[in-house]
Amino acid sequence: KNVNLSGNNLRIVVKDDCTEIHYATTKGDGRPCGSQMTGIDKGYTEAFTDSDGAAHGKTFGAVLTEYSDKASATGKARNKLYALEKKHREAGHITKADHIKLCNLGRIKIDNRKERT
Repeated sequence: KNVNLSGNNLRIVVKDDCTEIHYATTKGDGRPCGSQMTGIDKGYTEAFTDSDGAAHGKTFGAVLTEYSDKASATGKARNKLYALEKKHREAGHITKADHIKLCNLGRIKIDNRKERT
């Protein structure tokens, strides 16, 4: 597709083995959608409630709560390990501090869990 990108912002995303190029374009008119209005309420226990009162995504709150609880517990444990690593580094135990940082303070699993949620 030939797109004139002069004067536009580009965002290049490199993730794993893929490269994505994001750019802004003007949106077309699209297809006609009618004149009826719909109200949507975004919530925590369900994803959305429409103007008819129907709830969509009823398990959204449970999934979000489970992820939030796990992330909070993981963050607290990471803070304790970070404090321990800092204490060993200040005491001159550089090898032990490096081992704690290498083996316990990585972000790969946390980022993957966040992406799955």
